[in-house]
Amino acid sequence: MRAWELGAGRSQDTAGLLYAPVYGWLCRWVPDSAVSYGQHGGVVTYRKMALLNALFGAVASGAVFLLAFRLVPSAAAALVIALAHATTAFVLMNSLNSEDVMPAYALFSVAAAVLMEYVLSVRWYLVAVLAGVVALIALFHWTLLPPCLAAIAAVLLLLAWRKKVPRWALIVFPLFLLGAVQAFVVAAHLRNPSSTLSAWQILFPAKAGPSGWVGFAWTKAVHALVGMGNYFSGGDNFADYATAFANPGVVRRMILSWVLLAITLGACVWAWCHRRVPDALKALAGFGGVVFLVGELEHLYSQPQDPQSQIQPMFVTVSGLVILAHGLREKLSKRVSRLVLAGCAGAFLLNGAQYVSRVHPLRGADSRGWSEVQELAGLFPPDRTVIVSHGFEQWNVWLYVEVYAGDSERYLSRNIHLASAFTNHPGVSGEQAAELMKAAIGKALAEGYQVVATSLWTQPREAFIGSLTSVVDADKDALFHDRLRGVFRTGRQFETRAGLFVELHRAGPER
Repeated sequence: MRAWELGAGRSQDTAGLLYAPVYGWLCRWVPDSAVSYGQHGGVVTYRKMALLNALFGAVASGAVFLLAFRLVPSAAAALVIALAHATTAFVLMNSLNSEDVMPAYALFSVAAAVLMEYVLSVRWYLVAVLAGVVALIALFHWTLLPPCLAAIAAVLLLLAWRKKVPRWALIVFPLFLLGAVQAFVVAAHLRNPSSTLSAWQILFPAKAGPSGWVGFAWTKAVHALVGMGNYFSGGDNFADYATAFANPGVVRRMILSWVLLAITLGACVWAWCHRRVPDALKALAGFGGVVFLVGELEHLYSQPQDPQSQIQPMFVTVSGLVILAHGLREKLSKRVSRLVLAGCAGAFLLNGAQYVSRVHPLRGADSRGWSEVQELAGLFPPDRTVIVSHGFEQWNVWLYVEVYAGDSERYLSRNIHLASAFTNHPGVSGEQAAELMKAAIGKALAEGYQVVATSLWTQPREAFIGSLTSVVDADKDALFHDRLRGVFRTGRQFETRAGLFVELHRAGPER
């Protein structure tokens, strides 16, 4: 992203072709001096990205307000629903960090608002607008595309069958979508005649194919449950679900999220099944329900506990709240409905304040991260040290950016990530993964490097196994751990601000 900010970016991901160029361009408008607080290195682009994410988070909540206002309609109710969305833990989290989902999620929220506007007004040009927004979603973050497309198709099919919208919309929408994508492909070829980009690469990028990150396992259903449980109130990203269930405070927060999901999902199911519900609300219920089902299925195949994975499918809570607010206006007196709305607004504000109070102690974490890697670089000079780690540690990001200046080839030559044995080798067994890591570590030792390790050699067996269950099943984790652990003996220990590191040596003859 720093390269794109400087105008020197070249590498692009077909699963998000516009993200890096657009964010890089936007980052240029934020002066370095505006984000040069605390301790930092020569790169502060990530802080600019966080500011941009906050703006796109606001756009998403603004779209939620417009959607709710058109369907309820009540400015007060729409504000409360937008407030509920804006103070949700995962929405806040992704609006405060520098992850890459927020612009596409904002576009998804806009697409939902445009779709509902089309349902209400049946203006033909909104089909073209909707197709354009959906094409942009694919160009910013492809993973949001399949649930969005499935939900739009469900709504259009329902309304065409009930003769509420013309049936030509079912044909025109995909044609407009393909046209918008092809227009981008043509523009890319005009800009770079040697470009080999095709519409198929945008609609089905390499990221959609098999990799070590994907695959179904029963443990991922538990991770999905934990992810849903942290959406509204918790805001935590647990790689080890056992850690979540072992903490009573975390469980209580997850229960709040599960209750909200049960109520709002139940409202969508009721609206979908009940005959007297207005078609627009029925369409919204179908949209939210399909996004939830397809989104959860999609991420059960990948990383279901990730805040980025849950932020879109849990949009069903917005659909449910709109349906409940509409019923509130229909069934209750103005005075009672105002009291209920005021109570809900207070509860949502309290939930948001609770999340902010929990993350407030993390203030300055990027400065601390910078200090940690300066210490690591001093203790373990890159020219003569290889570091073995899990691969998910936060300090790894800072090490890559600050010590290796984003030089991925050099960074990967001096850092061995244990998780990569599974993520880079789809279908590998636990024993094969151990052999891969054994060979990599052995090669570093044979070449004369000092090898220091954390993770597998510095934490309990159960904790290491649990930390990989979002990638591979526990049996493979256990075999991986047991086959690898005894091959090397540990030497000196290093207490650092980033955690405990130990020196690795050969334990004896190869096994």
